Amino acid sequence: MRNETNRGYNRTVQRALSLATGDYVADIAPDDPISPGYFARATELMSAHPLAGFFCTHYQTVTLDGQAGPRPTYWRDTDGYVSPEELFGWMDAREQFSFPVKSCIWKRDFLLEAGGLLARLRWDTGWFTALVLAFRHGFVYAPDVLKTVRIDPQSMSQRGLRNLAGQKKVMHILLK
Repeated sequence: MRNETNRGYNRTVQRALSLATGDYVADIAPDDPISPGYFARATELMSAHPLAGFFCTHYQTVTLDGQAGPRPTYWRDTDGYVSPEELFGWMDAREQFSFPVKSCIWKRDFLLEAGGLLARLRWDTGWFTALVLAFRHGFVYAPDVLKTVRIDPQSMSQRGLRNLAGQKKVMHILLK
């Protein structure tokens, strides 16, 4: 797939999603290495838990100068399904939680049903989509580092996280 003009990251991903035909979709950057077995583990868990909206796992980050660091989220100690009901219970027990969105493999039909990865939410589109699918369908999780994400301070997501005015605009869209 090739765009005639630069449509931006999120719009390009949304277009790719509309063209995809498989059961699962993953947004893998070309410079983000994945561990052997990442796709096999995801499809095995998703097949075992057909109600799940997505698969996620721990990942590690690597900065441009090569410094690595883990990004664990500790949903479970073992592979398994987290139901929407279980997620609601965790909301009461934890001050905060997050989904390792950079490691997600999405169930395509559920992702399309939720509207896909909404470009207008900019750097928060994956976070918002994970919340929607987790509360509608639950998710499956593997507590191992199976993906590496390169952190570039000039990337859309990193610039967005430092952009208070932009964050306010995105939150306004979410709250409309």
